Amino acid sequence: MTNSHPLGGLWFDLPSLMQRCESATYTRGLMLYRSQKVLSLDIEPLKKNWLLLGEVQGSQRAPYEVSIELQLGPNGHVINWDSDCTCPVGHNCKHGAALMLKAAYQGLHLLGADARAPVFTPPTPEEVEANRQAALARAHELVQ
Repeated sequence: MTNSHPLGGLWFDLPSLMQRCESATYTRGLMLYRSQKVLSLDIEPLKKNWLLLGEVQGSQRAPYEVSIELQLGPNGHVINWDSDCTCPVGHNCKHGAALMLKAAYQGLHLLGADARAPVFTPPTPEEVEANRQAALARAHELVQ
């Protein structure tokens, strides 16, 4: 049986995820994913986006809890991803990248026919600017 999905067996385009990660974060997330440290993954539709929830085993005894809001384009490209994690980094960390990788490889299987459920529209210029301002605010919080 051949896979007729445009991205092969992937739920979304990995190069577009790599473009939205720091190189070291993506590499470390890939190592966690390959080491099967992603213990759980749930995916739910969230208005125009997706909510990913999971646990990733890190260096601590208890696994880290990760939540990600994922925005995909109609072509399967990652437009934006924003993760929160209980690890010391806390935001868009290697644990979030590992959960994103598991979602890329397992999302179609987990979601089945619902994989494309939310109707995606390109962000308006106002939404792009609001996202930019939010990212700047988060970066400013990290510096302080």
